[in-house]
Amino acid sequence: MLLDREAVHEALECLYDNVRLAQAGLVARFPSVAAIQPVDERAETARSTLLEAIEALRPPRRVPFGALESRSYDVLTLRYVEGMSIERMEGELSIGRRQIYRDLEEAEADLAELLSSWARAGLETPAEPGRHDFLSDELTALASDPVLVDLRELLAEAASVVRPLAVRTGVSLQELPGGEPVLALADRSILRQVLVQLLSSAVQAAGSRVEMSVDAGEESRVQVRVRFAGSLKGSQERRLLDAQRIAASQGMLCDWSESDGHVHVTLSLETGTPVSVLVVEDNPGAVELYRRYLSSRSWQLQSVSDPRVACEVARRARPDVIVLDVMMPKLDGWSLLQSLHADDRTRHIPVLICSIVEDPELAEALGAKAYLTKPVSQGEFLAALRRCLARPA
Repeated sequence: MLLDREAVHEALECLYDNVRLAQAGLVARFPSVAAIQPVDERAETARSTLLEAIEALRPPRRVPFGALESRSYDVLTLRYVEGMSIERMEGELSIGRRQIYRDLEEAEADLAELLSSWARAGLETPAEPGRHDFLSDELTALASDPVLVDLRELLAEAASVVRPLAVRTGVSLQELPGGEPVLALADRSILRQVLVQLLSSAVQAAGSRVEMSVDAGEESRVQVRVRFAGSLKGSQERRLLDAQRIAASQGMLCDWSESDGHVHVTLSLETGTPVSVLVVEDNPGAVELYRRYLSSRSWQLQSVSDPRVACEVARRARPDVIVLDVMMPKLDGWSLLQSLHADDRTRHIPVLICSIVEDPELAEALGAKAYLTKPVSQGEFLAALRRCLARPA
């Protein structure tokens, strides 16, 4: 086995300590991770790898919390992801301390075996000489700051950048007609680069004219359409493929088709504002897990560790949904749920309970919209949030 349990245990013990995790022995077994120079980025990549491996140990079917089939996943999640003490785990899993330590050792060994298979796969697939994928490196390190942008305005800016190339190649680049702003949610700089690359490819592949438009797509998306007579070949197609990869890394959908001597390119983006989520949770490990689950630009997470100030934060921030733990110091989640529901300023905000305590009936009676028993998967979490946000028919 390439990785031993001790190496995995060392990394898990410092899962949220960037400096220690970046220097952990496990990192050296993954050359692509070890090569990352910024300490925080190296630690974040290692942490994501560990969390994905833990998630891979979750049974394929739903089983009761603490069941033998899910014991490895449960103990790793409670102990390392959520940072729960051994004493508290005894009560949650209804097993003794010695059994918990045995389960942790077995779970860490399972995790080491899984990570070893991943590491072997990476080591046995060397990069083709002379074909290093620098774009992947750039996309891995690419940070984004999604905001609402006027898609029509940004497309006009991209067209102004490409227009000198169009003049030089004798291609007519359509003037974008005016109209009301069309808002999309994206990183302005990255989206501008994608649009420039799309138009540049079109101009260099077009026979005489490039047409472009901004259209309303589905209810939650808008689209940029580019059309020209011609065909994509060689560097033009490669450039368009690169634009597609950049777009995909930002949650945008880019596709094209060729028919009747014309190429049709469509770029689809999310519209509207991010869904604001207020997490009331005293466990920083759980907050980090939710933040990872909501890493898409569609979500905006704010957390509160002290439940006594949660009502005031909710009144001020007006989140779209609240994620609430039950077992918290100084003020339990049930009392907080009652306070939120009794206040005219917050009673309309849907609440999702995420707790190791299993009492969905009480939660519903107190006004909660959905209930999940920890540990929760990303799919369950997102589905519950969407149920909370669904409007009544």
